[in-house]
Order: sequence, then structure tokens, then C-alpha cells
Amino acid sequence: MRLRFCARAVIGAACLVASISVAITSAKAAPADYRFELVQAQPAGPGKTTVTVSLVHVPDNKPVAGAVLFESKTDMGPDGMAAKTM
Repeated sequence: MRLRFCARAVIGAACLVASISVAITSAKAAPADYRFELVQAQPAGPGKTTVTVSLVHVPDNKPVAGAVLFESKTDMGPDGMAAKTM
């Protein structure tokens, strides 16, 4: 009786691990699966433009709801760091 319980527990754990593995591998998306589409561009002052974009999932051509984009800005000149403190 105890052997059957252990065998069922091992089989159940193996099924759980297999299903999690399938879920993880199928959830990966390549960067080529997405594209940005321009929605609106408005001048925001001299030399500046406010841009509104939409993130689209290419395989089904539907916009991604709730996508959050982060702006990354680097203020380094062509020579690297602008000034070093000694």
C-alpha cells in the first residue's frame, strides 16, 4: 500500500515538472515577434518631439495590452565621460 502511494507521488511530481517545463519553454518570445508602430508624433519644443507608439505582436498582428516601456538615456559625449573628478 505504501509503495503505491510513493509511486503515485513520484508520477505526480514528474507530471508537474513536465508541465512546468513545457509552459516555460513555450512562453519564450523572440524580439522579432514584436514591432513598434508609430501612433502619433507631435513637436514638443525646439529640437524635441513627443512620440506615441504601439507595441504589436507580429504573429497575430494584435497590439500588446498593458505594455510598459522604459526610457534609457546616456549623457556621454563621443569621447566617453565628459569630465573626471580627481
